[in-house]
Amino acid sequence: MAKGSGVGGVWQEHLELLQYLLYIFNTVFFMGGSIIFAVTLWTRFDENMVDYVVGLGLYHYWSGIYVLMISSALVMINSFMACCGAYFRSLPILLACAAAAVFSLGMWVRFDKDTDEYVNSLGMYFYRHGTTVIMVGATLVMITSFMACCGAYFKNRAMLIAYKVFTVIAFIMLLGGSAYILDHGMEDSKLFPWVQRRMRELIHQYQWDVSARRTVDIVQEYVGCCGGYSASDYTDIHMPIPDTCRNQVTGNQYGDSCAEIFSQYIEARTAWVTGLSLSLCFLQFFSMMFALCMWQAIKEIRRNNKY
Repeated sequence: MAKGSGVGGVWQEHLELLQYLLYIFNTVFFMGGSIIFAVTLWTRFDENMVDYVVGLGLYHYWSGIYVLMISSALVMINSFMACCGAYFRSLPILLACAAAAVFSLGMWVRFDKDTDEYVNSLGMYFYRHGTTVIMVGATLVMITSFMACCGAYFKNRAMLIAYKVFTVIAFIMLLGGSAYILDHGMEDSKLFPWVQRRMRELIHQYQWDVSARRTVDIVQEYVGCCGGYSASDYTDIHMPIPDTCRNQVTGNQYGDSCAEIFSQYIEARTAWVTGLSLSLCFLQFFSMMFALCMWQAIKEIRRNNKY
């Protein structure tokens, strides 16, 4: 009896600490989710990005953006509900903000007008897949944050178990979505050779296809490049180099290929989204550990209270 009470007292002392640790981590999750959601949203609706994606047919890029947006939305929702369950605690609010930020970044990347046009023009639909995965993961993080806070506040083991399950799902989605986007949205990834081939195909259709001409001109003029491989894409087929290959102020011809410059353009956005998503994955690992410890603490306290 005395020994059991002593053990229960030890678990009781650490239970409140574990509660606050869960609050802190879930606050961070909400903030991260909000940032990711904002970035993906910006990427999705950016006017230039939309032109590039639509023109080059990079629709797979949108898929990744959508996943990230949904994931971050789940993170924000989960964290927000956690704050409602324990409204007098300030930390869950911060966590919900982090998840909302991640989801917002995903929405921004996905619906940014420029990004959307680039993805549609270049046919980069694969990029959307990765972003969508990350958004879904962020949304799951928000939901799991809510479960964690409710489980911590009400000492509900079922909530903590559900939190652990959804945390694993969100972790896998965020990690998988980030890996997919990194594989299709970096300069040294599949994106670079893909843009080379796609731009050359559009250049071959330049003189008779209005849509192809518009896409090539938009990419070259806005990004500041010439050709998929180089300006030789035009000279090799005995075509005059268009004015969009020249700087509109100096009149000098751009020396960089569109594959190189456009890959760098996409890479900057990819870095923001995947960096935040992977950071959330890292923090989720520790949050999972705290949830397991708290689940064990509640189990021991209830067992000792029976005696």
